[in-house]
Amino acid sequence: MSTYFVCELMGDDANAGTSADAPFATVQAAIDVKAADETILFRPYLLAYNKPHPCALPAGGWYSVRFVDAQLGTDAGGIQGLSPSSGAWATLQGGIDYGAIGQWCFCTGTETLTTTISPDGLATYVTGWQVFEGYSSTPRDGGYYNINGAAVAYGMQYPEADFGDGYLFANLNIYGQSAHAVLFGAGAARGALLWNVKADAAYNRYGFYSTSSSNSVVTLFCKATTARYGFNSLSANKWVAIGCVADACALQGFRAAGPMTILRSLAIESGTGFYCASAGSAVDSVAYNCTDGFDAVGLGVFLGCISISNSGNGFGFSAGARPILLNTDAYGNTSANYHASIWPPAGSRAVDPQLVNPASDDFRVKPTSPLFNGGVAGLHHLPDLAPVGHIVGPYTSRIVHIAASRQLGLLADRMAARG
Repeated sequence: MSTYFVCELMGDDANAGTSADAPFATVQAAIDVKAADETILFRPYLLAYNKPHPCALPAGGWYSVRFVDAQLGTDAGGIQGLSPSSGAWATLQGGIDYGAIGQWCFCTGTETLTTTISPDGLATYVTGWQVFEGYSSTPRDGGYYNINGAAVAYGMQYPEADFGDGYLFANLNIYGQSAHAVLFGAGAARGALLWNVKADAAYNRYGFYSTSSSNSVVTLFCKATTARYGFNSLSANKWVAIGCVADACALQGFRAAGPMTILRSLAIESGTGFYCASAGSAVDSVAYNCTDGFDAVGLGVFLGCISISNSGNGFGFSAGARPILLNTDAYGNTSANYHASIWPPAGSRAVDPQLVNPASDDFRVKPTSPLFNGGVAGLHHLPDLAPVGHIVGPYTSRIVHIAASRQLGLLADRMAARG
C-alpha cells in the first residue's frame, strides 16, 4: 500500500508520485489515484493569505487526510474515514470520535443530527490540530458542510467540562436547531476556533453563545442570521470576532458582556448592532439599517466605526455608560447620529462615508469619501454563503479596512501642518 503526499505550496499534480519530495498540489488529484485503504498526507499552504494557521503541525509536518460523507459514509473505526464516499465517516461526530490529532477531515453533504455535535476534548494544539473543513464536490473548493439540527436543541455544544483547544471547524452551515446554533460550554473550557461558520438560529435563540468566563473563543469570518443575539458573550470570557456578520438579529447583533473584541465586522438589519453590556470594543466595524448602531450601558470602546441609516441612534448610550469614541462616523440615523450626552465626541464626524453599495453588501468607502484613506480594501464580511470559503481564499475584500476609517480630523490636520 502506498502513501500519497499533497503540498499546496510545492506540489505538481502532473508529476507527483508517492514521495514527500514530489507531492500532489491538490487533495483531489491524490484521491483520484489512491486505493480505498491507502493514506494521503496533507500539508496546506498555511501561511497563504486568508488561510488558517493552526499553532502546530502534527509530528513530521503533515496532516493525515480523512473524510466525512453524510450520505454515503459509515461511522466506524478501523480504516473508515480514509476515502471519500463509502470509505468516509457518516457524521462530523464520527470524525471527532474515531479520528486522531493531526487529521484534516474534509466533510461533504447534508447531515441531519440525531444528537448535538460535541467536541470531546481529545485534541490539543500542543501536539497537533484536528481540522474539519466543509466542501461541496472537491476538497478545498470552499463549499459548506450542511448541518440540519431540526431534531436537536443545539447544533454544536462544547462540553461543560474541560475540552480540547486543538479543534478548527471551518466551512460549516448550521441551522434548524431549536436552541442556539453554537454553544460554548460553562465548564473549565480552554478555547475554540471557528472559521467561516454560518449559524442560522431560531428567533429567540443565539447564533454563537459563550457562557463561561474561562472560555477563549475566536470566530473568523463567521455569520449569524435570524437570531435573538448573533454573537453573545455572556460573561467575562475572552472572545475575538474578526470579519464576522450579524444579519437580521432581533435584539442585538453583537453583545459584549465581557472583554469581547470585535474587528472589521458588520451588523445589518438587526436590533442594536453592537451592544456593550459591561465591557467590550468594536474596531473598524459597520452598523447599517439597525435600530441603534452602537450602544453601551458600561464601558464601550468604539474605534474607527461607521454607523449609518439606523432607525434610532447612530451611537446611543444609557445613563452611566462610559463610552470611548475615536475616529467614528455617524450619518443618516433617524433619532440622532450621536446621543446628546456624548456630542460632539473628539475626533469623530457626522458625514456621508460614501459606502460603495451597501444594498449589494459592498461596505467599502469610495475613493471620494471624506474619510481618511477612502477606498482602501479590507476583509470581506460574508454577506452570503460564498462559492469559495475563506479557508481556501483569497476572497474579494469588501468591508472597510481600518486604514480607511480614520477620519480627516486633528491627526490629519496636524500631519498636513507638519508638511
